[in-house]
Order: sequence, then C-alpha cells, then structure tokens
Amino acid sequence: RCLALQCFTEGLRSSLLRHIEVELMRTPGQKASLQQQAQDARPLRKPSKARKSMPSRRRGTGPMAGISVLRPGKGLGSSRYHARATIAGIAITSRCVRTLDEAKELRRFLEEVSARKSQNSGSATGGWLVEAFKAPVETSWSFRATVDARCWVGKTLSSRQVASAKEALQLHTALDAARRQGWPALRRAWVMSMQEPRSTCRFGHRSLDATQAEGVAAAAEACAAAV
Repeated sequence: RCLALQCFTEGLRSSLLRHIEVELMRTPGQKASLQQQAQDARPLRKPSKARKSMPSRRRGTGPMAGISVLRPGKGLGSSRYHARATIAGIAITSRCVRTLDEAKELRRFLEEVSARKSQNSGSATGGWLVEAFKAPVETSWSFRATVDARCWVGKTLSSRQVASAKEALQLHTALDAARRQGWPALRRAWVMSMQEPRSTCRFGHRSLDATQAEGVAAAAEACAAAV
C-alpha cells in the first residue's frame, strides 16, 4: 500500500488522506443518511402490469349481518350480494342479487322463517321449513345440511349443496343420527353427504367424488390432530 501511495501525485495523495479523515469523523447515523440519499437517487423501477384481481367474498357484520358481498376484481363488473342463515341445522343461501336492498329483503325473509322454528319446536320432520321454501320460492335458494363435530375435528361439517329444503333435511337427519353413534359413523355419513350421484348432478351445485370427499375428511382429521 505504501509503494502504491508513493506512485500517486502529491495532489492525489492529499485528496485521498482528506477523504479518509472525513470518513473516520462521520457518525454511523450520518453514514446511514448518506446511504438512504444514494438509494433515493436511484431511478425507480417501472411498475409491472398488475394482474387482474380475483373476486373476493366478504361476510357482513352489524347492519350487514347475514349478507355476504362478492366483490369482483378490477374491471370484472360490480359487486353482488346474497343473504344467508342457518336454520334448524340447514345452511341456507340465496341467489346472488345486484343490489344491497334486494339482499336485505331476502335476509328479512330468512328472519321470518327462523322465527317459525319456535312455533314448530314440536315438529321433528321440519315440514314447516319445507313449506316455507316450496316453489316458486325454492328456486331462489340453495341448502346444505350441517352437523356439529367440534368435539372430534373442531368444526361444523356440511354436506354438498342441494336445491331443496326437503333433500337438505334428509341429509341432516342422516348426519345427526350418525353423530349419535360416534366419529367413525359420522365420518362415513359425512363423506357420503358430500357426494352426489352423477345422474342427479345439477348445474351450479358443487359436489365431490368419493376420492375428493375422503380427502376432505382426512384433512379435517389431520388439522384436528395438529391442534
């Protein structure tokens, strides 16, 4: 290093020494500030084209309780709404509507139906629920049977989506009866309830095949075991 310095001119050596002295006198805070200034001076990268976001689903609270909002991604149209409620072990969801007022009207209908439950507490068949959603009202709704399995897998289980309250009640009856027999019986009934015969599949009603249903059940057991 000394030999290299001797090769420098007098002016270059003086400049180098002054630079070293200044660097030694600077505090760490000053150095960080200089580094930040250098970063700020760098040219900004050209932002990449944003991908179109996928629709997101949000459940309302407060005045929006019982109403879900489907917010589309940018450039994919306006929001849609649907009313929802769980009555007598049946999860009920309305068709998607364009305005919040329509969704609130559907939600009020669900509240009226729910109020009938106490008036028909002695009815084990749920005929009052079937009557409330008979045609043409039935075409506006979809149904899923639910059963409490928190003591085994930490959550409520639900069947495939069906188009009638009567079918949902039949699924609920089977699940509830299996629940009384323990987890192995409930697991079998749940796996069956998630499937639908190919001959009865309806457009827009999602169901699983045997392999997929078994996978869902196994995943629920794995999650419960990991807790």
